[in-house]
Amino acid sequence: MSRFKQKEFMSELEYSLSKLDSIKVKALLEYFDHLTHKGKMTVLYKLSKVDDAFTLPLLGQLASKKEDDKKIRDKIYELLLERSFTSPNVIEEWLANDKAEDKIIFIQMAGELQMDSTVSILEEILNSVLDNDVINATIKALGEIGSPFSIPTIADYVYSNNPESAYEAIRALGEIGDPVALKRLSEAVGRSEEGDSIILDILASNQDQDSLCILNEMLSSHFSYLRNMAKDHLIKIGSKAIPVLLENLKQENSDLLIHTLNVLGLIGDSSVDLPIRKLLHNEPADSNVRFAAYEALGFIKSTRSAMSLAGGLSDPEYQVRIAAAKAIDRNLSDVLIHGLKNLIEPMDEDAANMVGSFIDAEADKIFDVLVGWKPFQMLAVDYLMSQASHELRDHFTSLLRGRGDTKMANTIAPALKEEEEVKGLNIYVVDDSKLMLNIYTKKLGQLGYNPLLFQYPAEALEVVKEKKPDLLITDLNMPEINGLQLTKKIREKYSPDELPIMMITTQSDLEDEEGVGDTGIDMILHKPFSDDDLKEGIQKLTIL
Repeated sequence: MSRFKQKEFMSELEYSLSKLDSIKVKALLEYFDHLTHKGKMTVLYKLSKVDDAFTLPLLGQLASKKEDDKKIRDKIYELLLERSFTSPNVIEEWLANDKAEDKIIFIQMAGELQMDSTVSILEEILNSVLDNDVINATIKALGEIGSPFSIPTIADYVYSNNPESAYEAIRALGEIGDPVALKRLSEAVGRSEEGDSIILDILASNQDQDSLCILNEMLSSHFSYLRNMAKDHLIKIGSKAIPVLLENLKQENSDLLIHTLNVLGLIGDSSVDLPIRKLLHNEPADSNVRFAAYEALGFIKSTRSAMSLAGGLSDPEYQVRIAAAKAIDRNLSDVLIHGLKNLIEPMDEDAANMVGSFIDAEADKIFDVLVGWKPFQMLAVDYLMSQASHELRDHFTSLLRGRGDTKMANTIAPALKEEEEVKGLNIYVVDDSKLMLNIYTKKLGQLGYNPLLFQYPAEALEVVKEKKPDLLITDLNMPEINGLQLTKKIREKYSPDELPIMMITTQSDLEDEEGVGDTGIDMILHKPFSDDDLKEGIQKLTIL
C-alpha cells in the first residue's frame, strides 16, 4: 500500500471505528499485512481505544493471521489478553475456528488464562496439526492449564522424535505435578541426558514426597550421569531429603548404600549420625560400604559418634582405616584424645598401624595434638621414614617446621634427601575423594610408580591434553564430569594404544551400563582391590 493509500486507509478506519461499523472495520483489517510497522502499531492503538466487546473479534481476526513481526504479535497478544478476562468464550471460538491461519496466540492465551474448557479443543489440535511450533505451544498450554485428564496426551509426546516437543512435554507434566504426572516422568528417564536433566530439575524444584522418592530411586540407576545428577540435587535439597534417604540404609544393596552415604555425608546434618553408626554396628560385609560410612561420619560434626569412630581403626581393610582416621580427625575432642592415647600407649603392632592410618589420612589435628607425646612421636617418625610416601613426608615435615619443631623435622628430612628418584611409569589418578587419592599415592608409590593426583576431572583433562601419562586411572562416580565422560573426552585426542585407561569403581553393575564399551575404557577394577590386583592390572595395560 502506498503512502497516500495508507493515509487514506487510516482515515477510513478512524471513521468506521467512530461509527462502530464492525463490518467495514473487518474489511479494512484484511489489508493489515500491507501496512508498515508504524502503521500496524497505529491501528492497534486505535483499536485499543474502542469498547472491548467491539474490538475483541477484530483483534481475534488479526491474531489468526500469519504475522512475522514479533513486536506486532506481542502487542496483539497483550491487547487480547487484557480484554479476554471478561469474554473468554472468544478464545474458545477462535481455537475451534478452522479458518484461522494461525492459532498460536489463542493457544498461548488458553494456557495463560488456565482455561479448563479448552482442554478438549487443544487435544484435538494436537491430533490434527503437524507444525512443530503449534504442537509445542499446545503442549505448553495444556501443562499451564494443569488438567490431569490431559496427562496421557502430553505423556505421548515425551517420546517424540522431535527433542523440542519431548522437552516441552516433560515440562508440561512437571507443571501438572500430580503423582500420575510424576510417575510418567519417572518412566521416561533414560532416553536422553538432556531430557533426564530437565526431569530431575523438575523433581528437585517440586520437593514433595513423590518427587523426593523418585529422585532417591535414581541413586539405583545403571546410568552414572543419572546417579550423579540425583546426588547433586539431593545434596542441595538437604535436610528435607534425609527421611527418604535413611530408608535406603535398611537395604542390602551395597551400591545404593554407598551412594546414599555419600549424599548424607555431604548434607552434613547431625541427625544422620545415629542411623549411620547403627549401620556400622551391623558390620556390613562390603568394605566399600564401611569406607563410605566412615567417610560420611567425617563430614558430620557430632561428639556422640567420636568413640564409635575408633572402631574403624582396627578394620581389616586399609581404605576403611584411613576413612575412620580422617573422620576422627574432623571430630576430635578431649575425650577422644584420651581414648586414642590409651590405644597407642602399648606401642604394639595395632598402635603402629593406627598411627600409620593417621599419617596416611593426613590427620593434621591429631598429629598436631599428639606429636609432642613420646609414644605417638616415636611411631610417627618410624612410619614417616620407612613407609609413608614422599608427599606425606614432605607434608608433615612442613607442618613440623610450621609449629617450630625443627628437631623432629630434621629427623625426617634426610629421608627426603636420600630417597632415590623413582623412575617408574607416570600415572595420572582422578578421584573426587581426597581419601582415595591419599590411598593411591601410597599404593602406587610403593609399587614404584610416579602418581599425579587430580580431585577434579576437568583439571585432569586439561593436563592430560598437554602431557600424556603412561596410564590414567579414573573413578566412575564424580560430579560434573564422571569417569565415562572423562574417558570419552580423552579418547578424542588419544587412542587406547596411545594412552591406556583403567577405571576403578565400587559400581558392581558397571558392565550393564550402556555405552561402556564405546567409551574406550581398557580395564575395570572394582574396589576393594589389593596391591597385587592393582600391580597386575597396571602391568597388563602398560607392557608393550
